Amino acid sequence: MKNQASKKKSRVKDTSYYTVYQWMKSRLGLRKTNLQIFAIIYAFSRDNVGEYNGGRAYMAELADVSLNSVRNACTYLSEKKYVIEGEKFVESGIIKTYIVNSELVGCLRETGTL
Repeated sequence: MKNQASKKKSRVKDTSYYTVYQWMKSRLGLRKTNLQIFAIIYAFSRDNVGEYNGGRAYMAELADVSLNSVRNACTYLSEKKYVIEGEKFVESGIIKTYIVNSELVGCLRETGTL
């Protein structure tokens, strides 16, 4: 008998991962969902290379949190200036992009102060 609670196909690969660094907690003061979402964005945009443009649904699935929690975390991280939110025009419409504010985060990461 098939599982009654079958889910739709996952966008997240079995080999997908993100790394939480201690400085994200100790220097930036991030916790829980904010920490997870920052770590995901950081994985895509560290060292000023690349950007996260995979959508909030992907982040929600990868971090195992609700879409609303991702929205709140992205807003929080943008307001704190830890990430820079942008937009990209694609064939299917407009998507949000996120990059780590490397200047601010780098300073906080290294010294703990601005």
